[in-house]
Formats: sequence, C-alpha cells, structure tokens
Amino acid sequence: SGVVPPCISISNIESTCQPNGTESIDFNAHAQCMCQGSYFLDWRGCQNCLFVHGFRSARDHVYWERVVSVASNSLCQGTPTAAFSAIFSSVQANTRDAPFVTTGDTMSSDKFPSKTDVSLYYTATGPQGPGA
Repeated sequence: SGVVPPCISISNIESTCQPNGTESIDFNAHAQCMCQGSYFLDWRGCQNCLFVHGFRSARDHVYWERVVSVASNSLCQGTPTAAFSAIFSSVQANTRDAPFVTTGDTMSSDKFPSKTDVSLYYTATGPQGPGA
C-alpha cells in the first residue's frame, strides 16, 4: 500500500492513541500506542521533510530533535502522567532539558524544489501506525 507521508502518519497515530481518560491506565495505554508503533520514527521523518523543503534550518532541526528525544523518553521510559502532547509542550518550554541551539546554520532552503517523493527524506523501517 506504500509509505504514508510521515507528517500524515504522525497525525493519524496521535489521533488514534489519545488517552481515554486521566487515570494511570489511560496514560499507560497511550504510551504503548505511541511508543510501540512508528510514531517517533515518523516524527523524525516529518522533521526531515520540513528540513529538506526549507521549513527548518539545521539549527531548528537539532533543537526539535532534542525536544522530541526528551519528550519521548519521558513518555516511553518512565511512568507517563500525561498525554504526549502535554509532555512535548512542557519540554518545549523547558530550556534546561531542551536548550535552544546556538550553533549551526540558521538559513533554510528547499533542497528538492517541486519534488515531493517521500523517499527523498524518509524510509520506513517497518510497518507504520500505532503500537498495540
């Protein structure tokens, strides 16, 4: 059926994986759904798309990788107490855990003008979708 563009895939997965409530069992199920599927690989693929098409600079690219790394570790390695979107927002606001990047190129450019093939910036390494 082909590769789903990763920015579409992450939207679909995040929608499918929303917690059903605010109890620990709800957040644990949410974490399994998000962490055991392709969400974080697809998220990085989406960022690669934004980078190669000029919507992110090299500096931005490093910053967002830091944010998602801290947020995904919080969701997937610990005992989750919130939905990923809330964890991500919290990390983004925390300049200690995800400091702003001060090195690297701040310019961005479309490296593949008029080319939209997903394979230019992303290769799925397994099935895409939510975890079980």
